[in-house]
Amino acid sequence: PDGGIVVDTPGIREVGLWDAEEGLAKTFPEIADAASHCRFNDCRHDREPDCAIRTARIDGRIPARRLEHWTQLRVELQYQQDQLEEFRRRLEAKDRIEHATPVPAADRDDNTDAEAACPEAARFEAINRLTSSNFDSF
Repeated sequence: PDGGIVVDTPGIREVGLWDAEEGLAKTFPEIADAASHCRFNDCRHDREPDCAIRTARIDGRIPARRLEHWTQLRVELQYQQDQLEEFRRRLEAKDRIEHATPVPAADRDDNTDAEAACPEAARFEAINRLTSSNFDSF
């Protein structure tokens, strides 16, 4: 009804928000302003006492539909931030493994125990086997 754009992006399966906290605040300035007046800095704007966003919604200063869209976008941003954090954690673990120095056989108690040779490598391999399909998506 208000116009729009159709964009053809061959080879791209999805488009999403990425590191868009500032853009979210600019898109929903009335919600960002209300959030700055919440009693708690870590207010989740759900059930916390003295939540300025909930108060503004009840008073009619924030339309329900805008609050719903803002909430959906915040959930999406949090999900993507969690994915990025997991990706970074796995890259750091992989880097530690690649630069780990195995314990020489002569210095090991049990020469047949591969995990004792490089326990971090064994742990990484176990994690990689469990989550390899997710790792490839990054």
